[in-house]
Amino acid sequence: MHNLPPDAATWRRLNPEAAGWDVGAYLAADLYALWAGEAHPARPQKAAKAARYAALRDRLERQRARHQTEAPATD
Repeated sequence: MHNLPPDAATWRRLNPEAAGWDVGAYLAADLYALWAGEAHPARPQKAAKAARYAALRDRLERQRARHQTEAPATD
């Protein structure tokens, strides 16, 4: 995935919060942060990605709990 261009559909699907951000945009945002002393307000946050993965994990755990069945008792 790291080799995909930012305008690739797969890259945009896996990184919706960073849609439209290419290497130049990230570098410009980093320069803004350096000069302004604060993060660029439009720069995608890693927390958004972590929150997305946490929500996905929660959804998968609930799905697993729904699909688990107890093993039949053997006498």
